[in-house]
Amino acid sequence: MAKTLNETYSQRWREIKQLLRYKSPNLPIKQLDGRLATLDIEKAELFKDHLANTF
Repeated sequence: MAKTLNETYSQRWREIKQLLRYKSPNLPIKQLDGRLATLDIEKAELFKDHLANTF
């Protein structure tokens, strides 16, 4: 029984580590003209413009 509990614990721990390791994908951002910004430089420009307009 102890071996079964230990195996169950180990399996659950592996599953938890896998969930914690998950990184969400870098999704595109919608530009003002409706197109999707997929390149990092495009996203940076949109973020820069947003911050400039906000602050």
